[in-house]
Amino acid sequence: MGRLDQHCVFYNALTLIRPQKREREEIAPLLDALDLTGKQNERISDLSGGQQQRVAVGRALYRKAKIILGDEPVSAIDPQQSDTVLNLLKQHAGTLVLAMHDVELALRHFDRVVGLRNGRIAYNLPRDQVTDNHLSELFSRA
Repeated sequence: MGRLDQHCVFYNALTLIRPQKREREEIAPLLDALDLTGKQNERISDLSGGQQQRVAVGRALYRKAKIILGDEPVSAIDPQQSDTVLNLLKQHAGTLVLAMHDVELALRHFDRVVGLRNGRIAYNLPRDQVTDNHLSELFSRA
């Protein structure tokens, strides 16, 4: 389903009824990496919140997007899987722009941190220049 815009309506309809072998083989490594093996035939509404987030990440990776924008892409995923998912995103996407509230996770995974306060950029710094003062200023104000 992640590449509907890349095929004609007939091909997409056929894929909905019976996914093609090529697509099944192509998504298998993603399913495995995202710990979703065996879930490919389940309804998204029947999956947990964390599984749904991993499906969304898998779709973005399957699209081979050069730029991925994400809003809290790992908020419902346990910490170990969060690291796995973020590493996958970093490996496969050219550019990532993610909104994250987990500061430690953001600092651990990304080279640049942009802090927003009241809809404005409070700072835009390389990770190693972000200080505790930057963080406390950002999170202590309403």
